[in-house]
Amino acid sequence: MADTVAGIDIPDTALVAEATELVREAANPLIYHHSRRVFLVGSLRARHHKLTFDPELLYVGAVFHDLGLTTKYRRTDQRFEIDGADEERGAVVASHPRPNFKNEILAAFTNGLEDRPDTTFGNVKADVLAHFVPGFVPSDFVGVIVNYAWSE
Repeated sequence: MADTVAGIDIPDTALVAEATELVREAANPLIYHHSRRVFLVGSLRARHHKLTFDPELLYVGAVFHDLGLTTKYRRTDQRFEIDGADEERGAVVASHPRPNFKNEILAAFTNGLEDRPDTTFGNVKADVLAHFVPGFVPSDFVGVIVNYAWSE
């Protein structure tokens, strides 16, 4: 059953459970509780401003943000915030693996856009279609202006 604090549900996922345990074991109570409050305050602010967010990722980011202040995860060659971010990235990638990501995301863009190539005008997806769709010629901004039928 999910824990609720101040009307905010703590996400009930394996990644959240693992992150909570990792921070509880590595950090002192001050840092642990502070980090959980960061999630709660962030969630409340998002609710107040009617923002949508992924509660699982916000939670993991919040509880890992000060991990570089702990003995186990601190390094001396970078800022402490980066120590926590490094550990968070490892946890998120382990929980949400992305094998062959580069090829698969490019294929997804191609498959999702090849039947509507005009929607790629002015953004980097035109590069994807130019690379993977034979005969695709991206719209040219200067050409659009020069050839537009408006009166001078």
